[in-house]
Amino acid sequence: MMTIQGVIIRIDKLISIFKVKVFPTSMLRNLLKTTSHLEIRRRIWTKLGNEIGEDVYINNNIILIDSPELRPNVSLGDRVALAPYVTFITSSSPNNSRLKYEEYAERYIKRKPIIVGEDSWIGTSVVIHPGVRIGCRCIIGSCSNVTRDIPDDCLAYGNPAKVIRRLI
Repeated sequence: MMTIQGVIIRIDKLISIFKVKVFPTSMLRNLLKTTSHLEIRRRIWTKLGNEIGEDVYINNNIILIDSPELRPNVSLGDRVALAPYVTFITSSSPNNSRLKYEEYAERYIKRKPIIVGEDSWIGTSVVIHPGVRIGCRCIIGSCSNVTRDIPDDCLAYGNPAKVIRRLI
């Protein structure tokens, strides 16, 4: 059982609802951040247009800043582990600011998918920017700001994240 806005819901009923109903994207994103149930987070992740491999662990409080033009926005390989508070940014723009109409601002607007290779572990409060590819078997340290690709078999952390050493 779980409570959403004061209403008690049986988990099996909620999972069956996800099989048939269409939810507003904002509601799904909020539920992705707040639900403590892994199976519900996995289903929401795919409903939002992302790809997940086998045995992926999606922790709570994951933030996804995505683009409706990109499908998939984020691809997670097999056995990827996401710690709490990871932020994926696949669409970066000035939103309603007048800057988005300026020619010079166009080069700073990015819309690219994020790829995380199999068997990688993303630490708490990591931010991953548009177009980043994190290789297979990588560890990204907590509170890192990943702005560039990380090759396979690496430990990386920092702001901006840098490869600290090879794991193999």
